[in-house]
Amino acid sequence: TYELPFLKSEKGFLGHALGGWSLGTFFQFYGGHPIDVYDGAAHVRAKEAFNGTTCLTASGCLVLDPNGIAYNIGGDYNLDGVLNDHPVFTGSSISSVYSGKSPADGIFTDNNRIGCGFSGMPANISISASSGTCTSTPNTLFANPGYPTSGLLYQRYGTLARDVFHGPKFIGQDLGLKKTFKLTESMNLRFSADAQNLWNHANFDCVNSNLNSGTFGQAQCLVGAAASRIMSLSLRLAF
Repeated sequence: TYELPFLKSEKGFLGHALGGWSLGTFFQFYGGHPIDVYDGAAHVRAKEAFNGTTCLTASGCLVLDPNGIAYNIGGDYNLDGVLNDHPVFTGSSISSVYSGKSPADGIFTDNNRIGCGFSGMPANISISASSGTCTSTPNTLFANPGYPTSGLLYQRYGTLARDVFHGPKFIGQDLGLKKTFKLTESMNLRFSADAQNLWNHANFDCVNSNLNSGTFGQAQCLVGAAASRIMSLSLRLAF
């Protein structure tokens, strides 16, 4: 809060009307919230392509791994029934994934859903025959983890760490201009002009971090006391 010194000691009309004003401002700036990218899809059992009315093998169309369990080309990599598994990051670097565009359109350079399949997938698996939920334009930044070569071959874990990405930054400034006019010995009138979100800056948040969602990477809400600029004038008579 700053008491404006201009014409403060001036007598007469100039001092009464233009002197004695005070200016107050409140500024906020902070970086975006951490974003935990995960795959919320259920597991998808791999199938082979149909050959007329039958499959190419006698395994009920399913393509089995060395343990006799159908390969999983979708989510829930560890098969625990909790759909929050981390994928594998396939981008060039963590810092290069941000689009720089409006967060409402997606903060990443690729905001598509994660695709089906995995590195080293057997050639006889048909993604289209396995499930109609698999997207035709898979995300290029994130992929399903491959199968391990030892241990429990049907359990996999993605290598992407938690909260390595961040959402949009927050910028906000409020401003107020006030002056108290002395009317009598016991009566005064205070005039206030206030602005919330002075620069009318949209602060996006609530970024969808579920790779199985059609709105992955997109901000879902606006935050702050005022989503857009609000200006107000007020008078307060005290006696």
